[in-house]
Amino acid sequence: MVVQGPPGTGKTGLLMEIIAPAAQQGKRVLVTAPTNAAVDNMVEKLSGTGLNIVRVGNPLGKALKKKEKETVKEVLSSAQVVLSTNTGAGDPLIWKLDTFDLVVIDEAGQAIEPSCWIPILQGKRCILAGDQYQLAPVILSRKALEGGLGVSLLERAATLHEGVLATMLTTQYRINDAIASWASKEMYDGELKSSPSVASHLLVDSLFVKPTWITQCPLLLLDTRMPFGSLSVGCEEHLDLAGTGSFFNEGEADIAVQHVFYLIYAGVSPTEIAVQSPYVAQVQLLRDRLDKFPEAAGVEVATIDSFQGREADAVIISMVRSNTLGAVGFLGDIRRMNVAITRARKHVAVVCDSSTICHNTFLARLLRHIRYVGRVKHAEPGASGGSGLGMKPMLPSIS
Repeated sequence: MVVQGPPGTGKTGLLMEIIAPAAQQGKRVLVTAPTNAAVDNMVEKLSGTGLNIVRVGNPLGKALKKKEKETVKEVLSSAQVVLSTNTGAGDPLIWKLDTFDLVVIDEAGQAIEPSCWIPILQGKRCILAGDQYQLAPVILSRKALEGGLGVSLLERAATLHEGVLATMLTTQYRINDAIASWASKEMYDGELKSSPSVASHLLVDSLFVKPTWITQCPLLLLDTRMPFGSLSVGCEEHLDLAGTGSFFNEGEADIAVQHVFYLIYAGVSPTEIAVQSPYVAQVQLLRDRLDKFPEAAGVEVATIDSFQGREADAVIISMVRSNTLGAVGFLGDIRRMNVAITRARKHVAVVCDSSTICHNTFLARLLRHIRYVGRVKHAEPGASGGSGLGMKPMLPSIS
């Protein structure tokens, strides 16, 4: 069975409702995912069920003594649910166990197909859960990509037997509808609907949050391109000289940090704020900037890829790219941008140079959606005091 779970649809909750009863009925369950972070997320969710669960690392190559191996084998054979990465499931300690009644592979849209067969071949039945419209498998070899390795088993199985194996969850319980309606239209043929419980929720609805135009705005474009065509000073992209091939944008970093402070001073908890960028160099720059301010402790700064499966009340996205050629690089990956936007529950602020970003038709539609249902502000670094970010900023007016 294939379970497609678009953002906020409760895919993990559904899997818990499948795994726990199966284990309670005496069935042995193997739960895997392509990354350790995704496995740990499942461990966290299952830890409150009272089930006997065992998280297996990868003991291959460790100098385990015979007695230690026997102990590990005993622990594993008595476990109701065993969890590991897809490749970790190939460890002899798991492989030599009796066949599992059920195999569940989470985030299967992010896994290369060969890795999925490792756990599948150890079970009688299998559920593949994930979303082929979020992050794809990371394939470094162009030849392998052209050969089809980039197509996940989840994506392939969803089309088998005229789609009879697949079911899609269609109600989302996370995101304000102004944000979710873009994802629904662009990624899910309009089938993703917002639950009335979240459709209109805003930052201002949280305890201690003051009513400002920002806390009452679900979707905001902070545009570094001025109305008369010039770019805000310092908002050009730069190639990382460390040789990573990554880009950074100091002006955008300042604007993103400034916006973090607007939110904090309006009463939004720092732990409910996430700052994302697709570029590692920009993430490091943002971390360096925010680390200087104790008030911002708790704000999470991460690449878009590493934030998949997570969520926050307010999400700020620094797009970085700003050039005369209109080059957007992998910003044009529609699945990556789907992940970035849909991490937010109540507020998304996109920091970008609209004249560069609009060269990509997909991204142009995103900016058009923000202009239509959200708000636009022409942003400049340090507009409320530059380096004085530790002071309470004046809330800007919108253009």
